[in-house]
Amino acid sequence: MKIIAYGRLNNKQEIELPFYEYLENYAFKTSDEKIKIISRIYQTIKYLYEHKGSMNLPPYIEPYKKTELSVIKIKYSNILIRIAFFTIEDEIVLLEAMDKPKFYDKAKKKKIDREIQLFLDKAEENLTNYMENKIGVDITQEFN
Repeated sequence: MKIIAYGRLNNKQEIELPFYEYLENYAFKTSDEKIKIISRIYQTIKYLYEHKGSMNLPPYIEPYKKTELSVIKIKYSNILIRIAFFTIEDEIVLLEAMDKPKFYDKAKKKKIDREIQLFLDKAEENLTNYMENKIGVDITQEFN
């Protein structure tokens, strides 16, 4: 089984990797915090890898409705990290990632629900794009 970071071509025909773009958000955190967050993300993905990409491993991994997507759910401090992925043959393909606040007032619920829906729509679009173009980078070695 391989772990693939989904990629898409930008206007300059360069490969962009949404999973790594997401991880770059943590480059500006203090080193201890950054190490803890990225370590938690990698531990959970390794857990998924060890379970052969199972789409249903509560509480960390849950299928998304009746689609081919599943979502990795990671709790860290006051954020909930979400990583959309799917499995095909011998690949786990990481499609998109986002942070969701753990606590928020009811006034922000619609806004956050909209952000989550955009995240899921983008993940489904990336899944379709991957199936058509097979653009991605094998990152399995990072988990061994």
